[in-house]
Amino acid sequence: MPKYVARLYCMVEVTVEAETPSEALNKLDLNEMDINAMPHTITEIDDVIETEEI
Repeated sequence: MPKYVARLYCMVEVTVEAETPSEALNKLDLNEMDINAMPHTITEIDDVIETEEI
């Protein structure tokens, strides 16, 4: 049976230790950190964008 990857638009919540809200945002630079390495929760899925066979 073929497998598919689905791409979703969603909202993810993470807990970040920081002194200020701006420091928390700076720690969440997706170019420098791996969201999968942090505890997180998907809180809302807005839309399924596409699927692709893998």
